[in-house]
Parts: sequence; C-alpha cells; structure tokens
Amino acid sequence: MATPLPNVVFAQLAKLTQQSGPLLLVLVGPNGAGKSTFYQRHLSAIKLPFINADLLAKTLIAAGAPAGELTEKLAADLAEKRRREMMVKRENFITETVFSDPVGAKAQSLREAQTAGYTVVMIFICVDSAELSALRVESRVQDGGHNVPPDKIGPRYERMRKNVKAALAFVDFAIVVDNSSLNTPLRPVATTAHGKVVYRNPPLPWWAVEVLPKD
Repeated sequence: MATPLPNVVFAQLAKLTQQSGPLLLVLVGPNGAGKSTFYQRHLSAIKLPFINADLLAKTLIAAGAPAGELTEKLAADLAEKRRREMMVKRENFITETVFSDPVGAKAQSLREAQTAGYTVVMIFICVDSAELSALRVESRVQDGGHNVPPDKIGPRYERMRKNVKAALAFVDFAIVVDNSSLNTPLRPVATTAHGKVVYRNPPLPWWAVEVLPKD
C-alpha cells in the first residue's frame, strides 16, 4: 500500500496538475533513490506521458540492442529528443533524470521551459549518501533492474546536489523527498515555490538543508 503524501503537499501538487497551461513535472535524484517508485506510487494516476531513459533502454534491449553504455547513451539521447518535441508542442509531460550534468545544462533546460510558458514542478528524491545510493542500485540489480557503475555514482551525487540547488532557486514548485530510511520511505521534508521554502517537515536531512533556498 502506498504511503500517502502529507495532505498539504498533495493538495499543492494536485492543484498544479489541474491547471490550464503546459506542465513539466521532473523527477530528480541520484541513482537508486526511488524516482521510479515515487512515480508508480504517486504520479502514474495523473496519466501524463512519462519520458524515462531507463524505460527506453529496456525497450531497446528487448528489441535486440546490446546492454551497456552505448544503448544507455542512445536511450538518453532519445529521451532528450522526446522532451524537446513535447516542449515544442507545449504538451504536458513527466520526465525523470539524475540531474548530474557537469555544466548545469539540465537546470538551464528547466529555465527554458519556464520561458516557453511551462509551469515547472520538480520532485527531488534523495538519500543520505552516495554509498547508500550505490547499495540501492546493487539491490535493484539483484531484483533484475539495471546497473550503474559504482565509480559513476559518487561524482553524480555531488554534481546533482549543485544542480538541484540552482534549480530550486527558480522552479515554480518543488517537493523535496527523503528516501533514506526503509522505516519512513519517500518522506516529503519540504516544498518550495518560486525560490522560497513554504513547507518544512522536520527533521531535515543534511542534503536538504544544503540545497534548499535560504530564508
């Protein structure tokens, strides 16, 4: 049974998904943090197109493409192409990304979406360390999921937090979710709107304090 989001958070998110203008909802977080799980539990019922490079990679492999970095790169390129096509058409969609590029291009793409008239909603799902992220990926692989080389997880975890901090300064609405504890999974710890924190659910993990806009 899915754990319900706090009513105040869910009400804000539900209101945004019912607006008339184009909506971009982006799930952000380190490898293995629980982005796809959050989508299945809380967002799949919204019935918006879901652009996910991991799902595209699975489709390519099922069609005969070799598993590995080349197919993952092709899937990532296809996902980016699909996102651009949706934005040109001003269609609502949900997408997922680690958000760890080294030059801030992902954050810039969200600014571009806003300029194009989109309401941009970020759901940032994180865990307490790169080591925990790696353990979650290892567990996922044991259950038949896709792997991520351990040497990539640490650098991505560092770059991601920098990019998220930049994006939280301007996105229209964001939910920050802690998925570190198996006892309290997918726990919303804060929300922001237009660069200001509007909801806190203590205790806040260290990484949330780091990326949230300052009062």
